[in-house]
Order: sequence, then structure tokens, then C-alpha cells
Amino acid sequence: MSSNDHSIKFSMKPFQDLYQSKDWFKALQWLEKHQSELGEGLYQFNKGVIYLKLDQYPQARYHFEKAKVIGFDDPWVYKNIESIKTELGLQLVEPQSVQETLKTKVFSLISLDYLIMIFLCIFLLTLMYWIKKKIKKSFYVLSSLVLLAILLTFLLLNSRSENYLTAQSHHAIVLDQVSIYEGPSAIFEELGKLPPGIKITWSDLENGWGRVTTPVNFRGWIQFNEKQIKQL
Repeated sequence: MSSNDHSIKFSMKPFQDLYQSKDWFKALQWLEKHQSELGEGLYQFNKGVIYLKLDQYPQARYHFEKAKVIGFDDPWVYKNIESIKTELGLQLVEPQSVQETLKTKVFSLISLDYLIMIFLCIFLLTLMYWIKKKIKKSFYVLSSLVLLAILLTFLLLNSRSENYLTAQSHHAIVLDQVSIYEGPSAIFEELGKLPPGIKITWSDLENGWGRVTTPVNFRGWIQFNEKQIKQL
């Protein structure tokens, strides 16, 4: 499950020997000792592999997700994440990816704008057709440029709104069960619990409390504790 064929400046053989002998704890120690030589991506990936072998699925997922954020492009990163989600029963409650959820959220927020844009395009196309038949060709060209400018402006605003939502959000992996509350304090009603291993998107940090925005079934406020939640 590990990927050790990447170009590095020292031998991975000691780690491979520990892996083959299933000495997982010594393998973890070796990774910690050689983190700087390995590079952050390979370090996070192989640490995820060892935690996976130890059946510590939330910890394993954190390191695989961390490797993915860093840009460690290995197919086993994605395969192992999906395997962990299946093992923990998260595939039905968690979206395929937080990024996909954000995109869906953006589209849902501006769905009315899209309807208005479609109506506006139909209206302008009809107007342009009438202008082409009734008025000079130069006006037809001008109308086409106006339509193009409107479409480009809308696409630019849409792109900026999506980037804004992404920039205002943060991601984390839940390592242990965490209570979800209606507000940023334990005095509020408890809405449920976040299961271990789930990936969340959160924002609006207030006095150690963050508001979970995705997955949508787990929206609410949680208290941040590094032993229970690790930010990516």
C-alpha cells in the first residue's frame, strides 16, 4: 500500500524492512526521525499507511488528506481515503469531496442568478435578431459585444464568489467523536455527534468554537480540541 519509488536522497530500505516485518511502531519512529529527508508529502503518505496498518483509520485519513493537500500525487492516496471511508461507513454521510460540496453550495446560492441570466440571454438574442432585420449591421455587432460583456462579467463574479467561499472555509479531520451544538457554547442544544474519520469544512471560529458547514447533515458548532480534531 505504500509508494516508495519516489526520488529521494537516501535509502528507504530500513523503512521497507520494518514494513515487511510489520514492526509498525518502529516504522513510525523511523518516519519521524527522517521527516526532513523524506519530504513532507512522502512522510505524510507513509505515515498514513502505517496508521492504516494499525487500524487507526481517523489518524490514517488525516495523513492521507494532508499528503493530498501538499500535492503528493499518488493514486494510492485517493484509494486509501476511499477505503477508509468505506471502513468507517462514511460514504453515505460525507460528500465525495469538500471541494465538490463547495461548488454545489455556490451554485445553489446563485441559482436564481442563473435563471435571470438565461432569461436575459434569450431576451438579448431575440432583440439582436430583430435589430439585425430592422436596423443597420453596426448595431447588430454592438449588441453582440454588449451580450458578450454581460456574460463575461457574470462569469467573473461567479468565479470570485466561489473563490471567496473557498478562502473563508477550513478543513479538518475528526479523530474522535465530537458533539455538535446549535451555537458556539455547550449551553446550546446538542444536535448530534461527528463520527471519527469524517472530513469537515468549518468557518467562523469564535473563542475556540467553529461552525461546521459540510457535510450538511452535521451542520452546527463544535469546540476545537487538537486531540479530537486536526486541521488540514
